[in-house]
This record gives sequence, structure tokens and C-alpha cells, in this order.
Amino acid sequence: MRKKSLLFSILVAGALVTLASCGNSEELDDLKKEVASLKEENSTLKNDKDTLTQSNQTLSDEKKALKDSNDSLREDYSKIVTDFEKLKGDYKTLEGMYESLVDANGELKSDVINYLKTEDLYAVKYTDPAGGSQILLFNDSVSLSQAIVTDFNGVISDSGFVTSVKNYSDPNWYVALYENGEYTSVGVNDLVVDAGDVFDLKQECLNSKESGYGTLDEFDVLVDKAIYNYYVNVLPKKLQSVNTYTGSTYWDSMALYKLKNTQLYGANAYSYESTVNNPFSYDYVTALNNVNQSELSGNNLFKYYYADRLVANNRNYDALKTKYQSYLDTLTSYSAWGEYANPFHTGAAKSLGLTVNDAIKNTEYRADTTYGTDGLAWELAGLACYNTLTTADLSGLSFEALENNAAKDVSLSAYILPYAASNINFRELKDSNDQDALRVLFSYYDESTMQFDTEKLSNDMSSNQIYAALVAYKIQRDTNNAQNLFE
Repeated sequence: MRKKSLLFSILVAGALVTLASCGNSEELDDLKKEVASLKEENSTLKNDKDTLTQSNQTLSDEKKALKDSNDSLREDYSKIVTDFEKLKGDYKTLEGMYESLVDANGELKSDVINYLKTEDLYAVKYTDPAGGSQILLFNDSVSLSQAIVTDFNGVISDSGFVTSVKNYSDPNWYVALYENGEYTSVGVNDLVVDAGDVFDLKQECLNSKESGYGTLDEFDVLVDKAIYNYYVNVLPKKLQSVNTYTGSTYWDSMALYKLKNTQLYGANAYSYESTVNNPFSYDYVTALNNVNQSELSGNNLFKYYYADRLVANNRNYDALKTKYQSYLDTLTSYSAWGEYANPFHTGAAKSLGLTVNDAIKNTEYRADTTYGTDGLAWELAGLACYNTLTTADLSGLSFEALENNAAKDVSLSAYILPYAASNINFRELKDSNDQDALRVLFSYYDESTMQFDTEKLSNDMSSNQIYAALVAYKIQRDTNNAQNLFE
């Protein structure tokens, strides 16, 4: 642009020289026009220059902003790398601490045992059904029975055998006792404790094919492990933030009630920490205590009943029965979509001794499975409260129909409800590859995390249905009697 300005100056000077030496007016006019044109071009070039200057400034500002952003991203990335390296270091430290204590088989190392001997200590290790373990050290002046009872909440029979640890007992499982890696068949009181000893209390499934003393295969054993892990390690934590019974925790309440009250051989069959000590929060129980039974309506009737019967002691349900019967009297037909509520009402009604209209108990209506099978599974379980169902009655619950469901682990587990309620083995149901339904259900289960696929979702609201159904399956399997979760 400087060249253009210089050219303009030269031409103007030349024009003046020409004007001075020539008197031709026509040439003068042409020169004037050329000068005017050059002036206009010069102005245009100046405007272009200003525009380019502004564009350059904008680009410069954007470049600086981009540089600042990149610098910020580099700092964030550097911090992430630093934090990650620290986490790796912390993990390595913990891993090293663990490895310093145990060998590849999870046993205490010899140098640790030597330390125990030096310090007059012995160790007790407890392994629960889910594989979790805890190691505690005791002075050798403390008896083994005292250590087990006091620190592991253990129960020891009159003959000296450990029958329960941490409130867990199950007819399929027993507490195996090992002394320094060797299985012992004598009672606790017959064992001599020496400094450096290591005693292992292991929950082992006796009623299994693997043990040689039972009938449960690996998938039936996995049922017990999954149920234990959920109701002892997972559910109590989830429930601490729940302060109302009106959500979906009625599934948990129904399952825990069954585990708590099932009888086998004249005694309670099962004991879990969550059945011995109420896992629900104080606010939740307070809310139940403050319910006016006469003001309940709709689905809150069964939600309240299932929740309250688990945690209350000798609650008077006279007002609830009166209100509930009035509601049941309005159910005169099994309308479409009724399968999502009626089964719960019929189960609660049967447990409370209330009357249900025959049109509900004996309906020929069947839930449509175009968009999923959950409704049909629930409906059939509800009908099983008053009817004897056969395998033919359950034929609508097929693997082909399951394809219409989004959460297949939840929906397949719902099939268990009418099967258990009819005392039909869920494992009789086979897929096209002749795989039984229980095996297929656990194909959606991650044993390393002990979670079903649905549990891993950030918006999981229904995995508790899977475990409730597994409880129905387990009790029906163990007792060989029909088990209706809704009752």
C-alpha cells in the first residue's frame, strides 16, 4: 500500500510538470480525471488497510484467547496426571501393605506369624459368603471362643461349634473352622490357642455339589452369594438416604420380610444382618409411625403395609383393614394396566384376610407383552395367590417375549415370581440353546463386582426387583414349597 501512495505522488508531480509545459485543455482534463481516479483508489486502499488491521487485531485476540485456553487445559491435564500418579502410588502402597501381610493364597506370611509369636498374639480371620474377609489380632490370654463371640458376633453351640457369625445363618451354609490352614472337626473349646496361631472362620456352602454333600450347582450357590452381598453389604447403605415408604423400597421390604419369617424345621430358616438389625433410617421408621391408616389410599395402601409389617412390632391394623376393604370393593374388574397394581393389592389383601372380588381373582384378562413382560409376570404371581397355576399358564413368559424388554435382567427375574408362587422350578424354563433360565439370568451378572447389568446404570431404580425375585426363588428351592412374594 505504500507503493500505491508513492505512485500517486509521482503521477501528481508528473501531471504538474505536464501542466506547466502544455496548454492543451483536453489533456489537462484527462490528467485531472486520472488524478481524481487515483485519489479514489488510494482512499479505497486506505479503507482496505483499516479493515485488514481490524481483522488482524481480531485474529490476534482470538489467538491469545486460544493460547490462554490451551494453557489452562495443559494445567488441568497436568493436574489430572499428577492426581492419577498419586492414586497409582496410593494403590501400590496399599497393595504392598496387603502383600506384606499375606501370600498368594491369602494366608498370613511366616514373618507376620513370627511377629505374632514374639508379641504373644494370635489371629482370627473371618470370610463371609461373598468372599469378603476380616482379620483381627488377639492376645493369647484371650480364649478363642471369647474372640469369636465378642469381636465377630459369633454364636457357639453347646457342643462348641460355631453356628453363626455376624448374624448370618442359612441351612445351606455352615462355618468351617481352620487352625493354621488345617480343617478342624473339633469344637472351639477343644482347641488350644498358642501365640502365632491363625484361625480361619469360613462361611462355606455345605449343600453343594462341589462339597460332595449337597445338590446345589455353581449357579444356585451364586444365588445365595448374590443375595447375601446385596442384603448385607449393599442395601443398608442405599437405605440410609430413604425417608419415605412411598417409593420403590416395598420390593426390599417384601424380600426382607420373607427372609426374616420363613420357617424350616420348626425354626427361622435364615438370618442376615439386615433382618436382625433394621436397615432403614430413623426418619423412615418415624414416618411410618406417624401414618394415619384411615387416610391412606390407592397404592400407598400396599406400600405402607409391606413397609410397616417389616419394622413395626405388633402394630394394630384394624383401621388399615377397614380402609383397605373399602378400596378393594371398588375393584370390580381387571382393567387394562391393572397388572401393575392389582397383584400387590391381592397379596396384601390375602395376608390381611380381606375380600377380593372374583373378577380380580379369576380374571381371564392377560397383560399384553408387546412392550414388555413385567406386567404379565406380576399379574400371574398375583393370580397365584388364589389359583393353582401350571406350566401352561406361564407359557406367555418365554424367551421370545423377553426380547421386547429393555432391562432383560430385571424382566427375566420377574418370571421367577409366578414360578415360585406356583412351586414350579424356574430352571425348567430353557432358552433356544437349552440353557436354563437361572443360568441365563446370571449371564447378566458380573461376579467381580457382584452386580447385575442394571445395577451399574447411574439411573438404576429397579435392580432391587431382581434380588427380591431371587429371594422368592431361594426360599421355594430350599423349602420345596410355593413362595409368593406378594403375600
